[in-house]
Amino acid sequence: MKGFIRIIEAVIASIILLSSLTYFIHPYLTESGWDTVYLKMKIQDYLTSADINNSLSFYINENSSLLYEQLASVLSGPIGFSVEIYGLPNDIIYISCLSEEDKDKLTEMLQPTKFIFNGRTIEFRINNISDLNEIDPRTNIIFIFNYQKLDKEKVNKILESKKSIFMISELNENQINDGIMNESFGLKYSSGSDQTATFYNITDPSKVSYKIANYFSSIPFRVNTTIEGKFYLRENEYKLNTYINENGEECVEYEGICYKIGDSFNVTDGEYIWNLKIYDIDGNISDDGIKYADIGLTNKSYIFKINSKNVEKNNRSIISNSVSGAVVNYKITKYGYGRTVWLNNYTYIYNDNNQLLKALFLWASGEDYMIIRDFSDKFFTVSYLKAGNTKFEPYEIKVNIWHIFY
Repeated sequence: MKGFIRIIEAVIASIILLSSLTYFIHPYLTESGWDTVYLKMKIQDYLTSADINNSLSFYINENSSLLYEQLASVLSGPIGFSVEIYGLPNDIIYISCLSEEDKDKLTEMLQPTKFIFNGRTIEFRINNISDLNEIDPRTNIIFIFNYQKLDKEKVNKILESKKSIFMISELNENQINDGIMNESFGLKYSSGSDQTATFYNITDPSKVSYKIANYFSSIPFRVNTTIEGKFYLRENEYKLNTYINENGEECVEYEGICYKIGDSFNVTDGEYIWNLKIYDIDGNISDDGIKYADIGLTNKSYIFKINSKNVEKNNRSIISNSVSGAVVNYKITKYGYGRTVWLNNYTYIYNDNNQLLKALFLWASGEDYMIIRDFSDKFFTVSYLKAGNTKFEPYEIKVNIWHIFY
């Protein structure tokens, strides 16, 4: 009998001991992750099928709201998401100049500031700021006419916020070695000069010049034909007109021939022949008081007349001969953020150089933008690399997904 009682006591003591231990031992639950895996599979399947039937390119190029609606239907329930695009120019590019005069001049150089680029609408929105301490948070690019000695701390702060700095200026040896132009912009002094320059490399996709040459060959500059339509290539003046023909069609008239939107025509300077594509025409002065033609060079092998000197050629050169006429830099800060662009000064009415300027701005935009801008601190990502043969590709789509209530 005593033995039985002792057994009961031992059992009761064990129960009491185990109960007391629960105060110190907490249950640990692990997530299976199946809900996350399931959502990733749904998004991956959707992006793949949308790519195969070509609707993905349509959504990104022409109607991002439809992409939002499609993703929302796939991610039904209390799910939030955002969409990021890597490798394409931003659809709206915010540029900040340092004076109202610079803003007005740059706006004229970048005409048209809203244009169709490979099926997408791109718009430059240009403002001016009083100093580098008061930058609009939406700004993608700080633009500077003529050399300024920049403060290193301010430059690093701008670049770390994923913004770019773009400077047009001639430079001497001291300016190149000022601690900013040589370090942040990646320039190196070289004694030498050129009167002409071509794209550094148009065959190797790993070079930035390859991408910018593609941009260059697909964007327009504007010729105002309200009074007299003049444009300048390689410092040579050419003339064209816009009008509405007897069939009610808008035409660009060059050397007595009518060309329509989508057509191309050739010009020559006696040494070279260059091809220009027509992107848009306004031949009716009565509707808004102006006429114009939006045209653009299509030659990636174009030879620029731009006086380049003092900047060494390297694999980040965009145009060059024996020295560089334009150089870019990227992944500058310790976190790999920021882009810089230097372009040698030129006469601002030269349309070919302004077309290059626009191409450089497309790259300087960061090529990283959000179609849908909601965000959460805790999320997981589905990436889809779109590769193919069009000028846009390859680029990467990232869908960031999170649960709204946890």
